[in-house]
Amino acid sequence: MTLDPTTLQAARHHHHAGDLRKAERLYRQVLDHEPGRADVWCLLGELCQAQGRRDEAAACYLKSLHLQPQNPGAHNNRAIVLLEQGHLDQAAACFQEALRLQPDYPEALNNLGITFLEQGRPEEARTAFREALRLRPAYPEAWNSLGKALTQLGPAEAAVDAYRQALTLQPGYVQAQRNLARLFRELGRRTEAISAYQAALRLDPAQPDLHNELGVQYLAAGQFAEAVASYRQALLLQPGHAETHNNLGIAHLHQGHGAEAVALFRQALRLWPDFPEALNNLGNALAAQGQPTEAIACYQEALRLWPDYAEARHNLGLALAGQGQPDEALVCYVEALRLKPDYPEALTNLGNAYKDQGRLDEAIACYRRALALRPGEAAFHSNSLYALLYHPG
Repeated sequence: MTLDPTTLQAARHHHHAGDLRKAERLYRQVLDHEPGRADVWCLLGELCQAQGRRDEAAACYLKSLHLQPQNPGAHNNRAIVLLEQGHLDQAAACFQEALRLQPDYPEALNNLGITFLEQGRPEEARTAFREALRLRPAYPEAWNSLGKALTQLGPAEAAVDAYRQALTLQPGYVQAQRNLARLFRELGRRTEAISAYQAALRLDPAQPDLHNELGVQYLAAGQFAEAVASYRQALLLQPGHAETHNNLGIAHLHQGHGAEAVALFRQALRLWPDFPEALNNLGNALAAQGQPTEAIACYQEALRLWPDYAEARHNLGLALAGQGQPDEALVCYVEALRLKPDYPEALTNLGNAYKDQGRLDEAIACYRRALALRPGEAAFHSNSLYALLYHPG
């Protein structure tokens, strides 16, 4: 049976139109008649890769390369599959082979840089991204990749500039907008982070992780109603996400909605029973509701799961102090500070414990360290702190 000469053209048409089933059927018809067509094996590999059929895609690229080993595009495509499969060393070698065959190949340079980042080689990644951009300055994906490398290496402002350049070239580039938001978050530039998250969500509102992360920024800014709205939107999109239930509980706790907070922390723990942060937060909510015994049980379970959890250790100390166990509380504060030395709340409460024992020099030392860490938060400390500092006799 003779193959219709338009079969390959029709296969390409269906492929580009997104009708992958028809495209695959026609590609295979071509290969049944002409199994030596390296280009068609490569096209079939791309189709399989787009469907997540990585093993089949890799086999197609290998057949293509067996027939045409000097094809840089096939080496690049095979390397992408290897990268997706986590075979980083093999992926890097394939990208490098593509570049040996075609040194001016910006996509392969960008992909090699991404592989270097995955391998923990950010300096080499930066070099690859910059070379890709030398070859193609208007390459938004490479600007985004360079931003990732510079986020690790610094300077931070250069990473910001790289993400902004990616967005200038491609204003609808959600990944770059998200990366910019996360960079602002890491830098503590909260106002810019909130704006960047809002921009990312305008581009793609169906991203629960971005709604959750925006909620975290609102919470840190004291915008509790906005945080609640963001977390609720995240849960509409991803109802089974334990961390978002936990975060929404924190926001309700800040708003004084203790019963709602308890319910949310319990829901987080139903979804993820071994969730120490939710146990700690549930303990805080129960303590605020006057249930110290239940709170202590939560803190102890959190510490069983995460023995080095400084906040839970500190909160256990507070609960024990409230139950008339000052010596046990003091031990908790000391342990919390061993785990987290720059912890002003633990320093203040350890100071209070020392003061109650008459160990005023040690108390004053704790208060001074706490004030050095939070100099602008005088209301954080009790009046007795100032009495000790300014009237030590």
